[in-house]
Amino acid sequence: DDKDKSSKKIKSSNANAGKDKKYEAGSLLSAVANSSGLRLTPSKRPSENKDNENDVTKEKDNEDREENPTADSMELDYPIKKFKRADVIYLKGHDTQEVYFCSWHPKLNLLATSAADSTVRIWTIPRGPCDASSEKIACSNAIVLKHESVKKQQNKDVTVCAWNHQGTLLASGSGDGYVRVWTPSGELKLSLVAHKATIFSLKWNQKGNCLLTASVDQLAIVWDIESGTPKQKFDHHKGGVLDIDWRDDTSFVSCGADNVIHYCRVGGKEPIRTFRGHKEDVNAILWSPDGQLFASCSDDQTVKIWDPNKSECIKTLTEHTREVYTIKWSPKEPLILATGSFDSTVKIWDCSGSPAESSSFKCLHTLKGHENYVYDVAFSPNGKYLVSGSTDKSVNVWNARTGKLLQRYSTVGTSSEGTIYRVSWNRSGDKIAACACVFDFHE
Repeated sequence: DDKDKSSKKIKSSNANAGKDKKYEAGSLLSAVANSSGLRLTPSKRPSENKDNENDVTKEKDNEDREENPTADSMELDYPIKKFKRADVIYLKGHDTQEVYFCSWHPKLNLLATSAADSTVRIWTIPRGPCDASSEKIACSNAIVLKHESVKKQQNKDVTVCAWNHQGTLLASGSGDGYVRVWTPSGELKLSLVAHKATIFSLKWNQKGNCLLTASVDQLAIVWDIESGTPKQKFDHHKGGVLDIDWRDDTSFVSCGADNVIHYCRVGGKEPIRTFRGHKEDVNAILWSPDGQLFASCSDDQTVKIWDPNKSECIKTLTEHTREVYTIKWSPKEPLILATGSFDSTVKIWDCSGSPAESSSFKCLHTLKGHENYVYDVAFSPNGKYLVSGSTDKSVNVWNARTGKLLQRYSTVGTSSEGTIYRVSWNRSGDKIAACACVFDFHE
């Protein structure tokens, strides 16, 4: 069962559709859009630019969609911005169809991406508008972090990567259970060996002295980075640990395929509290910015809001009609939560007020613009905008306050079709990464 859940968490879009593995091998698509908006363009090998008439047809079909938004089967009463081919940078490197994760450096314009080709790549994304020289710089300066598996038959996917808050170290987790810690220059600093199966999640504490990892092997482990050894192993889950999140430098929550949430402290033998209420896998968990509440989402189609001092959830949000896969709190707006679901919608909730009041914890907006699973959402640093990525191979940018769709990037109908597994804003909020794509955003 745990093996099945591992496949689901990493490649659920492919499990459902079976047709999403259409990234062009050897290229990481990076789209950078100027203020004119978003436009779809395909990534091709040089030889294909001359000889492949099908690609030309695809480009023409796509241009028709851009001129007529209703061709995308989206019923909108306003135009969506587009961008031109001249605004696109293609970052060629990953020799795979699957780019799973992306992480922006907290201080520099560096983007780390992890993929199924057993590598993490660190890209230098030039500042300013993109052009031919920007593309050349980005492609020529990529640093390749190779993940050699001890056993050749083991899973080579690099499923997750994350910078520490100081920007001095990058951690990566892979399908063989190994966790590696790198410097920004690509030097392997530590190999952390204790997990026996795929790493689902890893997060640094604020101080950067501890790394928390979660695996399908049912363990959450806190690592001492100075020594490179486990500080403590937490074996309270009876199924794969699917997500984790620090509350502070010593306490965290974990959730798993056993439908349970544990609130633990480093040094404690037993959880501070165990939370039950979800009826199926708990896919993601996240503390509110003030650390007073945390949210969880599940395959049972619900989102639950929890007070760490109470065993029962204080509110259950039930408007989604399929599995809820991702949750994100606004970094600025008090207790505003975004949720993404396999029902193809994104919802924005106001989780302020008293749970007992019927007017509190209400859904502010239901964002309809995707045609398949919503895999990830992310608020801009100022909280005004929300980006979402989907297995329909598109990225949507929304006004988080009005729910209006502002921009759309889609790879459908081109030689660059691919699932969007992860979306993320850079620290200044002017660039969005979508696993295999990066584009400028202007308010």
